[in-house]
Amino acid sequence: MIKLVISDIDGTLVDRTEVLKEPAFALADWLKKRGIMFSLATGRVQGMAENYAKSLNINIPYITANGAALIKDGKAIIRHTVSLSILKNIIIESDKLGLSIIYSPNGYEKVHKLTPFIISQQKKFNRYFDVYAIDEKEFCNGFVEKLCIMDDDYTGIINNIEEIAKELPTNCKYTRYGDRAIEIVGGNSTKASGIQELAKYLGLSMNEIMAIGDDENDIEMLSEVGIGATVQNALDKVKASVDYVASKSHADGVFEAVYYFLNGGN
Repeated sequence: MIKLVISDIDGTLVDRTEVLKEPAFALADWLKKRGIMFSLATGRVQGMAENYAKSLNINIPYITANGAALIKDGKAIIRHTVSLSILKNIIIESDKLGLSIIYSPNGYEKVHKLTPFIISQQKKFNRYFDVYAIDEKEFCNGFVEKLCIMDDDYTGIINNIEEIAKELPTNCKYTRYGDRAIEIVGGNSTKASGIQELAKYLGLSMNEIMAIGDDENDIEMLSEVGIGATVQNALDKVKASVDYVASKSHADGVFEAVYYFLNGGN
């Protein structure tokens, strides 16, 4: 019996506008009326996810930073971090290549330098205004829960960064998003490990959880829960790893999948 539904945010609950639409609210209300818990598992950090959680009236912990943190009522129940000293080489090389460097020391993102991508995000989504270049003191003493290296021009330079990421110690976990980005999180975290921590917190088994996602960083969690589903706009490799592929995209597809399984498969 499914007692908890977990959804990814970007590409799953929301489209490229990043705005929650009516089907997302209808889903949250439908689950609440049936006594089924609802939460989020996102690559976003706390500061980028908390408004979604509030808007959907989520009152149990939700997973951020690809599993590096578990957040409830604005506070971290769990926050895995990694030393900036370990990430120094990859940050310096990314900077030399002109890539965008976004890092989160405490659930809220900062940017290493202004780049065309960062400026475009400031204008379009009103974010990434906390610009703070990582200096030698930070490299020696600082910690982050997530580091994101972005190549918004899709030049293939991410290949170079991945080669460095492969040499990181085992207390780091990296995820590549095609030619656009690489994210590194602390504690060898994944969304699947985040769900395991959330399940333990709530006293649930993984078989009592349904998850929905659309991208590379969702595949492991979709495979480890009782029911894994995806939306029509998902990557083909995600579609190949789940129990159900919705005929609809984004929040409409999430609601379709949840309704299919939790309404008796009809």
